[in-house]
Amino acid sequence: MEPLAKLTPMARRNLLAVILLVILLALTGAAWVISRSISPLRAGETWYLASDGNQLVGWHVVQRETAAGGGSRGYSVEFLRRGTDTLVTWTLWQFGADQQRGEYVSRLGALRRGRPLADVVTEIVYDAPLVALTNVNRAGRRTRTVEVGEDYIPEGRLRPTIADVARTGETFQGSLAVDAQLAVVPVILEAEGPALHRLNDQQVKLTAVRLTWPSADVDAPAQRYLVDDDGSIVVIQTLTAQGRVTRTLTRTALDEVRRHYPRAHLIRNQLLEATQQE
Repeated sequence: MEPLAKLTPMARRNLLAVILLVILLALTGAAWVISRSISPLRAGETWYLASDGNQLVGWHVVQRETAAGGGSRGYSVEFLRRGTDTLVTWTLWQFGADQQRGEYVSRLGALRRGRPLADVVTEIVYDAPLVALTNVNRAGRRTRTVEVGEDYIPEGRLRPTIADVARTGETFQGSLAVDAQLAVVPVILEAEGPALHRLNDQQVKLTAVRLTWPSADVDAPAQRYLVDDDGSIVVIQTLTAQGRVTRTLTRTALDEVRRHYPRAHLIRNQLLEATQQE
């Protein structure tokens, strides 16, 4: 302490400032190392890049996990650029272990000044044999309750059902809720057989499953799912009535998504946290 005692008050203050700066830099560096070591990928997530032809237009992430009591729950977030607009859709769902009850909430909106704002909210409550559908938008609130059979596919069961069709090759005819129409309508899942798809500059063999709506009243596009041997959906193609592909979701790593959209995982967090705080 004797050398410090010989310093002038100004020198001591300068020395203290230097010490505090060194401590601050050390803490900042430690925080950076910790943040880099913690992966932004959450358990059970699958990420996709969305493309229109050869042009990237956004990303999509789905998550599924086992819930307490043996049920399941999950979420999905989709981010799409349409011209100068940015559209976001985010959903939360849960499904009971008895497969007789479930809940689903979907929000469609945009990021305005960095904040998620939902223009349309759709809620679906499944309590077999009834499905209650509620739609809230600027025009008001609409609610409808319909009775469904055992072939109804609640949210959280569509992907496993697609995997089953790909594995068995057997066509599945059931019913599915369509958010935009506030209705439960017939749906057909049909295996189309093996399909070759270029993934990471390699041709991979997958199994194609097509989803179609037999009713002419349904205002929703057909889709083709390309499924791997593990039952995971690798590619999702949105189709026109003539079978032309209009948009493709391709499974990829989160790091690849962030290479094109650095804030993707932050936007996911923002949307989900805003929903959970409601």
